[in-house]
Amino acid sequence: METKEIAAIVDSMYEDELDVLSQLLALSEPERPDAMILRENGLPFCPVCGCVLSKNGTDGKGHQKWICGGCGKTVSSSTSRPTARTRLSARKWLSFVKCELAGVPLRLSSAYCRVSLKTAFMLRHKLQCAISSVVSAISLAGRVELDAKFIRANFKGTRPRDMPRKSKKRGHGSAGHMHKVCVIFAIDEFDSFVGLVAGIGDETREKADAMLPFLAGCETLVTDERSCYEAFARDNGFRHVQIKGSRAIRTKAARR
Repeated sequence: METKEIAAIVDSMYEDELDVLSQLLALSEPERPDAMILRENGLPFCPVCGCVLSKNGTDGKGHQKWICGGCGKTVSSSTSRPTARTRLSARKWLSFVKCELAGVPLRLSSAYCRVSLKTAFMLRHKLQCAISSVVSAISLAGRVELDAKFIRANFKGTRPRDMPRKSKKRGHGSAGHMHKVCVIFAIDEFDSFVGLVAGIGDETREKADAMLPFLAGCETLVTDERSCYEAFARDNGFRHVQIKGSRAIRTKAARR
């Protein structure tokens, strides 16, 4: 894939996706210069030791700096941002975000954004941590539909002694859901959406319990006929609606 092809893919991304990620990364200036500083009772406090912070001049970009009298740490309005200490422009960050949304490999992303492979690796992890922090705060409410999807685990390059099963030739047979990755998806009536990697294997009560932090405002839970969802809804006080025959339809579609 050449740089021109990557540029064509990147330029075709939706603007609303980029707007959300731009706000997530705080690429634009906040309304307050100290908007990222944690506060308690109106006073800024140190995220390390909890002592009250004192003003300590400004940094090179004009952002207010704060110093802690307890541990001596210095923080600013950009300390908690994913873009901190990267020294990259907003244009390069957005170019990298576009490459990530388009599924461009990391080496090609680094060449397109004109950064080193090590920097691109660091940017990817910063972006994923920022997204994880936002996803962990999502709360679904009202009528929530919940279902699982199974993705094949990639064991390529794994030594036989480390394999959870015997090696198979390409295209021969299927091990069902035993060695597949279970990803549980949930969406509510307000179109808020969560996807969670629950583990390896079939749907179980333990995997359903992993979705409980996102269901604080759930009133009605809509699932298939899996028995684990029945106990999950009953024990947590959700009104449970099961779609009859959905399991058989999904099994038939998978065999095709």
